Amino acid sequence: MRTDATAGRFTARQVNRDVEDAFTNFQSRAGDLPREPTLGSRQNVALAALTLSFLEALEADGIERSYAIELTADTCWRVYRRWGQVTQAATRLLSRDPVRRLRMSVDAFLTFPFGRPGYQFDDVEQAEGRALDMQRCPVADYLGSRGAADLCADSWCNLDYALAEMWGATLRRSGTLVGGSPCCDFRFRVTSDEHEKGYGPSPSSIAHEPSSIHRRTHQEEAPMSQTSTYTVTGMTCGHCVASVTEEVEQIPGVDSVEVVLETNTLSVTSQQPVEESAVRAAVEEAGYNLA
Repeated sequence: MRTDATAGRFTARQVNRDVEDAFTNFQSRAGDLPREPTLGSRQNVALAALTLSFLEALEADGIERSYAIELTADTCWRVYRRWGQVTQAATRLLSRDPVRRLRMSVDAFLTFPFGRPGYQFDDVEQAEGRALDMQRCPVADYLGSRGAADLCADSWCNLDYALAEMWGATLRRSGTLVGGSPCCDFRFRVTSDEHEKGYGPSPSSIAHEPSSIHRRTHQEEAPMSQTSTYTVTGMTCGHCVASVTEEVEQIPGVDSVEVVLETNTLSVTSQQPVEESAVRAAVEEAGYNLA
């Protein structure tokens, strides 16, 4: 399937059919979900069942399993990213210390939906970040017991790395529960360049920088915005437009994005020049290409 030049390009009818089949599959197993002690763990097991149902619908539509898992993971990330963005926005308001922001973000997720006793973990001391050993994960239990350990590892587990990057951190993990390890050893650490990703200067850097760096004088004028236009190939529907728009909007420095299906054009507006390579990478992440 992946060697086919048309692979990954779906019509609206195909998408609707696969989504409908996924929910049909989910309804058939919803009544047999294991009982969990917390709302968060119950929610996540239900989402894991929906994830498995979506994978099965894609496979039934003739998509090879590895690619179907990749598509499922991308779909999961579009939801998971929203949770991360809410936490990111809240911690920015509460602190300028990147380590504290990271810890608050992780702790927020460990309160809901990954809280005890549904999830069981031990806290581990770490100076420049947040560390823990996850001893029990209901999602790993559910998917692993249903022959979908590969789905769990390549979707749910891998999302943690992208989430860490969103929070201005890196994640190191030597193993996972679903992969047979005794625990998931999460080691989050703030990156050295996290300020360049939109988190703002730390208190220590502010103390040593001249105030002129942070204050605009009355004589200074805001830079003029600029718009670059590109041609995108492979788009066929409104879903394609939404996917490209969502990915390009994540590029640092981008103020607005406009995608026109009829002309296959992508317009990117920013205060400072945005590297074409960044735009190209975002478009390819959405599943399309720049001409």
